[in-house]
Parts: sequence; structure tokens; C-alpha cells
Amino acid sequence: MKPPRAAKRSDGSLRLRLGAGLLRHLGLPPDVLIDLPRITLVGNLQLTLENHKGLDRFSAEELGVATRIGKIRIRGQDLVIGSVGADEIRVMGRIDSLQFEASSGKAAGR
Repeated sequence: MKPPRAAKRSDGSLRLRLGAGLLRHLGLPPDVLIDLPRITLVGNLQLTLENHKGLDRFSAEELGVATRIGKIRIRGQDLVIGSVGADEIRVMGRIDSLQFEASSGKAAGR
């Protein structure tokens, strides 16, 4: 008797696993294929976020950015947007914290 077949997942986890295996084989970073956000910090004075889906909120103390994996909250003092492109945002000011919020609304990490 054959074991029962696993239900197909519609959440894209198979695609992510296959993509991650391909990336490892080719030696490429994950953000290349699966559209993950890439964050670059220069000290605590400048942040560049690539692979965003748009701004959610902006003030001098907080910036909210939508990404494929959820929202990213950037908190600090005297925040200003240096530039916004189709897939890149550059923020300057004193950056105090980053918070990742999963798409379901649960915090994914800090």
C-alpha cells in the first residue's frame, strides 16, 4: 500500500525551497531570485532598503515599508528620505531600530 500523498501547498514554500537550492548550487544570494528585502546600514546614520513594495508610513521618527515578506518599521530621530526608486529607498538620520512584521501581522523579529 502506498503512503498517503502530502497535500499541495499553495503558500509558495516549495518554490522557495527549490529556489534556495538553486541559489546555493549557483552560489548566488537569496534576494536575487526570491525578491527578499536587502538592507544595508552605514553605522546608524544611513539605511538603504532594496526590493520594497512601497511606503506605508513616514514621519521624522518612523518609516514603514512594505516588502514581499511583510512590513519593515524603521524608527529613529530626524529621519529623512534621501531617495526613492522603483525598488530602492535610502533613509538618513539617526536610526535606532528595525522591526520586521510578518504579513500575517505577527512580529517576525527585531
